[in-house]
Amino acid sequence: MELTKEQIMEHAGLVRDVTAALGTRSVKDADKPFIDAICKRAATVLPLMLISHVRRLYEAAADCDFPSDTVCALRVALQHRLGVHHNLKE
Repeated sequence: MELTKEQIMEHAGLVRDVTAALGTRSVKDADKPFIDAICKRAATVLPLMLISHVRRLYEAAADCDFPSDTVCALRVALQHRLGVHHNLKE
């Protein structure tokens, strides 16, 4: 499926938002619902994303110091997508 320019731009914005959210070094309780929600959103569009976006998200998720269960689930989904891209066996 061919992505439109608008979809690519939307995905790029989402990647920037997730990267910023996961880059927060001192996460407050008030921040956690937002971080979980934006990670869930990224996971829903992950199959449509360009591989360059997937790589940037994976870097951000891998650098997260204290990941929540949602961030860990996103990390696993990103690993799976990268594995498929590189033709790795499970």
